[in-house]
Amino acid sequence: MSQIKKFFSNRLFVAGMMVILEIITLIILILSFASYTIYIKIVFTILSSLIALYIIRNTRHLASDLTWIMFVLVFNVVGGIIYLLTNINLITNKYFRKMRRVEILTREHLTQK
Repeated sequence: MSQIKKFFSNRLFVAGMMVILEIITLIILILSFASYTIYIKIVFTILSSLIALYIIRNTRHLASDLTWIMFVLVFNVVGGIIYLLTNINLITNKYFRKMRRVEILTREHLTQK
């Protein structure tokens, strides 16, 4: 059971599934809305660009924000939707307050003499 959980939580598996989901989404869009596909793609590209600008404007941690920006811009159909569905903040404010408290408590021990 733990090997199955480990397999499905593997980064390579998740990235591969995102690529497959992006391809399937685009194929469905092309088949269903053949005459409107370009307009739908433009809307998703604009939405992804706006989400990337929002992430840049409200940056907290550069590494995770750059990851989100790349994810949203590369997978603009699925990336923007996933970012919006995850409620924009993956790490809650409670976690940041706890980390700040630990940082303050350990700051005196981290200074070099």
